[in-house]
Amino acid sequence: IDRSSRDALERWLQRAHVAWGLDAEMKAEVGAAATDANSWQFGLDRLYAGLIVGRDTDVSNDALDSRPDGQMLETILLDDILPLEGVAGGAVEAIGQLDRLLGELRAMRQAFGSTRSLAAWSQWLLERIDALFLSDMRDEAENSALDTLRRVAASLGSQAGETGLGSPLPWSVVSEAVAGALDAVPERQAFLLGGVTFCGLVPQRSIPFRVVCLLGMNEGEFPRPSKDAGLNKIIQQPRRGDRDTRSEDRYLFLEAMMSARDTLHISYIGEGVRDGKPRNPAAPLAELLQFLDEQHGIADDEKVDRPWRVHHPLQPFDARYYERDAQGRPLHDPRLFSYDAAYLAAPSAASMPRFLQTSDFIATADERKHAKGADVIRRDVSLSSLKRYWRDPVKDALLRGHGISLQALENASWPDREPLETGLARIERIEHRLLFDALTAGAAELPAEPPAWLSRSGILASGAIGAEAYERQRASLQPMLRHAREKFADGTARAATQAIDLDLGDGVHLVGTIDRVFHAANGGLMLFDAKPVGSVGLREALAMYIDWAALRLSSNESLQAVLLTTTSSGKISESTLLDPFVANDTNTLRQGLRRLIELAQSAERRPLLFFPKTALAYAISAPDERNYRAAMAWEGNDFSGAGERDYAPGYAALISRGVDLFDESGPAYQAFVDATRAVCEVLDPSRRLLFKSIDAVSGADA
Repeated sequence: IDRSSRDALERWLQRAHVAWGLDAEMKAEVGAAATDANSWQFGLDRLYAGLIVGRDTDVSNDALDSRPDGQMLETILLDDILPLEGVAGGAVEAIGQLDRLLGELRAMRQAFGSTRSLAAWSQWLLERIDALFLSDMRDEAENSALDTLRRVAASLGSQAGETGLGSPLPWSVVSEAVAGALDAVPERQAFLLGGVTFCGLVPQRSIPFRVVCLLGMNEGEFPRPSKDAGLNKIIQQPRRGDRDTRSEDRYLFLEAMMSARDTLHISYIGEGVRDGKPRNPAAPLAELLQFLDEQHGIADDEKVDRPWRVHHPLQPFDARYYERDAQGRPLHDPRLFSYDAAYLAAPSAASMPRFLQTSDFIATADERKHAKGADVIRRDVSLSSLKRYWRDPVKDALLRGHGISLQALENASWPDREPLETGLARIERIEHRLLFDALTAGAAELPAEPPAWLSRSGILASGAIGAEAYERQRASLQPMLRHAREKFADGTARAATQAIDLDLGDGVHLVGTIDRVFHAANGGLMLFDAKPVGSVGLREALAMYIDWAALRLSSNESLQAVLLTTTSSGKISESTLLDPFVANDTNTLRQGLRRLIELAQSAERRPLLFFPKTALAYAISAPDERNYRAAMAWEGNDFSGAGERDYAPGYAALISRGVDLFDESGPAYQAFVDATRAVCEVLDPSRRLLFKSIDAVSGADA
């Protein structure tokens, strides 16, 4: 499976919600419910069904967001299996390769539970090695490693033939024998090449050095514990001269000590990382420390300073490494020091390396003057790309303007367990789709049972937990469904998709399709969307503005715009962020669209410091509270959670690294304020809600 195919497989399996377990049988064997949901077999079944059905649209979160009605394609079950959309392309061959690998692993797992003769295990291991590994003939190290594996597996058969051992053995016994044989394989590493030499503590390596360091001298790890799988009869009847691993390790410890000419450094973990409790050193080291205490007559006094012992803090940033008095002398053990100055002082924006220089987001006076009269970069603009940019301006600017993607960090959040809680992930937009499914069907209530696209997707927990999760979701959405049905003709969301081919002047064309247009209850058309969970912000307002302006400039029909949301008190209401621009005339809307296009396209050269949540907090606050409210939204706190700066996967944190966004004397602050004002002037040119004057604020509050 090559890299591109592996990436496609990971993307598909993540969307199929594969978590653990080969199949339902394996889950039952380890004590879990006998269901194949979220297992590898469940995921493969969905991939194969998607390949058969043939829906070749790979659905990402962005793609789902661009379907404003929340609808996926109609649900089709194939033998009660929910096909996964987007399974197509050159990577589909990798599905069969993955299936073959899982088949091998399933067969191996079954074999591990059986007993065989040693010769049979030897043959079985050789077959598994050939089935699972394919070496590159040009890679000498890889071929050597595979040859070693084959020799170890073949030696088991030789031993069985020489000893005549034919009794069946469990895998645990054979596994111990194989592990021991692999541990005995000599290391192929360079030695005595100058500088620092790293090597294992093995016989005949006791060559004198000026400095010898022994690492990991922890209790229970050294001397090496003996491994006995029931075959070692020597332990039951030991004789003089028998090999003893512990005695050999003690002798190696003595040899290493004798090899040090100037300095002997021995370290062990003396304090628990989690609980801070004292930990004992390895037995040979404990005896050495006891010997030193006795020779100096301090064995019974723990308070006496022992110059040969250094107690290091658990963390590299501990203050004891750095604290000094007025004369620069260490306040603690002078042997505690660090080469890393990064921990010397608390990090600040000024001390961090900048991702962007000032010139990257601040235009000069000449550039600003030229930009005001400059033409847009491209004449043909798609509606979807414009909305995609304003959905996440920083991400789009870094990805398309600078080629920087943090997708690997997004994929790192692949959950490794099946859903076992009553909550549902918001990223799946489940509430949105449930609501629009009911509106499209003209239903007065949400279905009593979860639909197939939810129950067979792996998103919903199995059994009673999943049933409770859906019932909670259903109860929370029912009030919004009742409120929304009143907006549609006959209580049914009948789509009136509008094609857009708009001339904005100077040869600039905006083309695309608007899907979230429906027939309204009072006649005419309605631009409708809903946000069942969370508050409406500038992200949603900008998307509605783009669609509204395009519709108003393209159609002469009666239009209205509705964006439903749920208030903190649970009341269903229409977002007031739409009111200012819905009242705008066509000329103002045309200028606003042009302005959004210019800002989006110029961001490919100079990223726009526009962060929707932080910008809204700044724009709706009173003038004397703007910086404080915006900083709260940007940085977050213990009550409201993470701020916009720390949203995963980290585009905002990356672009603002080394920049103090709220230093009023700094260029970044001015760039943020300018970007916020530019966007708010498009959405609310009359300043009814955004950047209201002091008089307007006091009057509105009154």
